[in-house]
Amino acid sequence: MENKSILDILLETDINKISELSKTTVEINRLSKVLGEKLILDIRALTSQELEIIEGDNIYEKYIIKAVTIEGKKLTDPILLNKFNIKDPLKIVNKLFNAGEIFNLYKKISSLSGFDEESVKEIKN
Repeated sequence: MENKSILDILLETDINKISELSKTTVEINRLSKVLGEKLILDIRALTSQELEIIEGDNIYEKYIIKAVTIEGKKLTDPILLNKFNIKDPLKIVNKLFNAGEIFNLYKKISSLSGFDEESVKEIKN
């Protein structure tokens, strides 16, 4: 059996597996207490293309709108927007979450998207 180089292994790997986005689930403790049921959010990493178009104000809210779902529904789902009588989808983030929760969701999305110290590791000789 021959030893394969890491480049050979990379070239043999399914491209879909390589480009698969990282995902996780989180619970919003405050809302779980209010609702009497666990409020679980599904969070995914953002793609490079999504990050390129996010600019200007309300960066945290834009990250959350793109990356977070509740039971498979986006936060911009008309059912949620109508419930809170919201026309601007970005405002749903501030209606649902407090400032600390918004910041922590933003950090989690950023981490999944590779913006943390663990994503790239320096090798010392």
